[in-house]
Amino acid sequence: MQMKQWLKRAASLLLAAVMILGVLPASVLAEETAEREGNQNYYSNQGELVDDAFTMLPLGAVQPEEWLREQLLLQKEGLLGNMQDNYPIYSDSNGWRGGSGDTWEKGPYYFRGLMQTAFILNDEDLKAKAMEWIDWTLDNQRKNGFMGPLQDGEGDNKTWDW
Repeated sequence: MQMKQWLKRAASLLLAAVMILGVLPASVLAEETAEREGNQNYYSNQGELVDDAFTMLPLGAVQPEEWLREQLLLQKEGLLGNMQDNYPIYSDSNGWRGGSGDTWEKGPYYFRGLMQTAFILNDEDLKAKAMEWIDWTLDNQRKNGFMGPLQDGEGDNKTWDW
């Protein structure tokens, strides 16, 4: 019986030593290769991995020209740029801007397109409209981290399908 307990202890000590010694070379290696490689905007494939051809670029890194720029300008002058002025659901009454309307997803989907178009075009008018949504959302974050319409309370209602 004592021999069995002694073997268990010896095996435990051996395993612990192997684990400790196995970590040391990895930490030394990590210090030697701490410098980032590849894409400097994002942590993408590092070291020995094959480069990822589809790494996301920062918003605005690619500028639209010709036909695409014309389409974005048409959106700015059309429905996208005038939605908040013509449709009450996207005005100040929207739940995502402090009002009591639209408490689910129409506002955020609209805002996403508005924000991307504003910053891609570098358009100050659209940026101002987008910032109304951004500012309200950041200014109204709850203590528990929840962001959303005020009538949703603290965002801990089990019936929500966030």
